[in-house]
Amino acid sequence: MAIDSGLRLTPLHEAHLAVGARMVDYAGWSMPVLYTSILDEARAVRTGVGLFDISHMGRTETSGPEATGTLQRLTSNDVEALAPFEAQYSLLTNPAGGIIDDIIVYRRARDAYLVVINASNTAKDLSWMRGQGGGAKIEDR
Repeated sequence: MAIDSGLRLTPLHEAHLAVGARMVDYAGWSMPVLYTSILDEARAVRTGVGLFDISHMGRTETSGPEATGTLQRLTSNDVEALAPFEAQYSLLTNPAGGIIDDIIVYRRARDAYLVVINASNTAKDLSWMRGQGGGAKIEDR
């Protein structure tokens, strides 16, 4: 059983503990950093499969008639090219093209997107996105 450390727990927290993960504080979340050894884990991923628990990451819903245009302006990829239920790895950029964060943009419907943000940057990125105008509704999920 986990000791109450004040850290937020993902739905997979107990599963990480059950297989012996070494847990650390990452942006206020209890996250696994190591299970066995770096070499063992690298070999396992290269010869089999790896899993990364993303349930700690920030999620924003961007919606409304201006959603596509807003994300088109704020990201480095062509969100207009996404069909519903498609996703793309992208960058959240400033007006000069500088990188603010790396993100994943999922198109849920014609005027609705889910944007996944790094956990340590969620509040900062959400605030920045909302401050850029564009008319889209941007909600923290």
